[in-house]
Amino acid sequence: MIISAVRTIASIYSTSNKLMFIFLLLGTAVTFFTYAGLLSILSYIAASLSTIASFRKDDKHLRQIMMFATSFWLLNNYLASSPAAIIMEILFLSGNFFGYYRHYFKPKKFRINNTDT
Repeated sequence: MIISAVRTIASIYSTSNKLMFIFLLLGTAVTFFTYAGLLSILSYIAASLSTIASFRKDDKHLRQIMMFATSFWLLNNYLASSPAAIIMEILFLSGNFFGYYRHYFKPKKFRINNTDT
């Protein structure tokens, strides 16, 4: 969780691929030293996808990758039998879907045409 928190703060200020790879290596190391089976693999994939998404320059790609990452967290939390975490991920995934729809599919009702003066 500490790595994820620091990663999130770092990604606010940078989209550097070098920084992203540092966080991916940290996640790999943590998984290696704490490996406990399938849940470790699922959480590693989810955290790695979240890291990749966090360092995207394009909001659209960030949202797409985060939806995929959240799906892995959802599966992980289901297999871990964590109802609160399942609800949290469902809400996060739903919010991401609505945001994606709002920004990329919903037609704009009001467009300002700067050429009309």
